[in-house]
Amino acid sequence: MDLAQQLREVVLRHGGAGLGICDADPFHDVRRTMHERIGEGSHAALTFTFTDPDVATDVRRSFPWAARLVVTAWSYLPEAGSPG
Repeated sequence: MDLAQQLREVVLRHGGAGLGICDADPFHDVRRTMHERIGEGSHAALTFTFTDPDVATDVRRSFPWAARLVVTAWSYLPEAGSPG
């Protein structure tokens, strides 16, 4: 069993809904969309993310050594259960 599968099993065992792993490459399409939403005024004043889309969409700006992103999902409603 590889490390990704081991991590996934730990997350699920402890109530997580899922786990994904991807490269730490910049999210260029998300950055473009964020700039569009700022220009349209449709970002709902979400300043935490929208203050600097260039930083928010490129983890290597904060962590230049990053190679992968490990993302876990947790339900806001744990009693609802995990979706298959």
